[in-house]
Amino acid sequence: MKNTPLNLKRCASLCGIAVVFALLLSSCAKTNNTTVTTPLAGLSVVNASPDAGPVDFFIGSSKITASALSLGDFTYYFSAYSGSSSGIFYQTGSSTIVGETSLNLTPSTYYTLFLANVKATPDLVLLKDSVYKPLAGFTNIRFVNLSPNAPAVDLVLKGGAKIASNISYKGYTGFLPVSLPSGTAIDTLQIVQTGTSTVLATVPATNYLGTADYTVWFYGLANTTVAGEGLNANVMEDVYFN
Repeated sequence: MKNTPLNLKRCASLCGIAVVFALLLSSCAKTNNTTVTTPLAGLSVVNASPDAGPVDFFIGSSKITASALSLGDFTYYFSAYSGSSSGIFYQTGSSTIVGETSLNLTPSTYYTLFLANVKATPDLVLLKDSVYKPLAGFTNIRFVNLSPNAPAVDLVLKGGAKIASNISYKGYTGFLPVSLPSGTAIDTLQIVQTGTSTVLATVPATNYLGTADYTVWFYGLANTTVAGEGLNANVMEDVYFN
């Protein structure tokens, strides 16, 4: 799936996330010849709505996405002013609102906003991303269930152990340490219906790094006959550490 990198890099130094925000998430505005520093947050957005079509994302009246986000598409973190504002998904190239929510972002904090459910009853799910450097030999993975009508699911290693269990719609985990081969693109993660061996989706092959945090999300509709709206999964690298 396509992703749209924007203006905030996902890199974090060994000194921690706070250093990144101190260096990257700063902005200045002048009022009456006085320079005022405005603290910023980091925000990424994901289109997980099966029938919304391509969307543009705005904060207030400012368009954020450089190109349309189709189903399964996402942005990397971009800098956003902290405090209260409106996050709005529009049908691409139009003034038709697909979903809107109030944002109240804390300075120096990462968030991910998901557009979920069908366009008739959209859900906007905002998660605070408590990222941290993986332990030696592990990769951090968070799982989010964004399929509105699928049964509860598990995230599992193919032919192996469960990473997350019995996750219902809008349920999610924190970033969990998982032992994965590093340096090779692998399709080792699957979403399985809880209590069964039924594989509902396979996560795209990804070169998982032991110095990064990843989000895997499950989306789409169960039992649909509409092409492109069925159950699926995607993964994004949230942040990596030097």
